[in-house]
Formats: sequence, structure tokens, C-alpha cells
Amino acid sequence: MEIKKIDKERIGDYPICPRAEYKGIPMDGEEFPKEDFVARSVEVEGLDDKWLIECQRHPYRTFQVFLPKDEQQFDDYLAKLRSMHETPAYIEGRLDFMVLFAGSKGHVEINQLNYKEVDREIMRTLYAACRWWAKYGEEVR
Repeated sequence: MEIKKIDKERIGDYPICPRAEYKGIPMDGEEFPKEDFVARSVEVEGLDDKWLIECQRHPYRTFQVFLPKDEQQFDDYLAKLRSMHETPAYIEGRLDFMVLFAGSKGHVEINQLNYKEVDREIMRTLYAACRWWAKYGEEVR
């Protein structure tokens, strides 16, 4: 895994109260079957192990799990990600993790006619992965 330095131009505006601006998702909502996701730990040189959640159906989307040490680090992660125009997911009232879309292994045609549908499907799977980690994350770690 390549580590890239994030420059000031990419960060943009840094929100002061990120949880006020971007609330978590409710725990009750659409869930996928337990077997639709698999979590694995990835070693990153010079850093703690990182966790990935991989969806086991096409287009095999992958999500990174952030495990902040405390509330301040959670807010810092959330603010940085939001300032980079990323959309992480976390469960309302839980500040022990957040999940971020990292990519897909399968190919999906994206064009002007379907880009909104593809985005909705990414968000739907992101929220399901977040709920999955909330339910099974401790079990797999």
C-alpha cells in the first residue's frame, strides 16, 4: 500500500464541528446477510494494522475501517475526511469506528445516465458495511 501525503489544496475547508454537520446513520436500517461481508486486517509499514471490509458480491466493493482512540481523534478523522469531500459512515452515538468506501474490484460502467444510481448503490453498501461492522466487528477482530 502506498502512503500519500495530503496537500493543503486537497483538504479544502476544515469543519469545526464535524458531527453537527454530518450525523451518523441509525443502526436500524437495511442490512445485508452476514456472509455478504468479510473483514481482514492489512499490515501497513510504520502504522498499526488496518481493517478492510470486503463485500462478497459484484462489484466486490471494499471499505476501510477507521478505529479512533478517543472522541477527539474521531472528530479529527471525520473533519479531515469531510474536508476532502469524502463520505464516511458511522452509527449514531458510536464514536469507536467509521467506515469509508475504498474502491471496487469488479467493473461497473459509470456514465451520465447512471452515475446517480451507482452512487446510491455505493452508499447503500457503505451503510450496510457500517451496520455489519457495528454488529460483527468485535467478533472478527
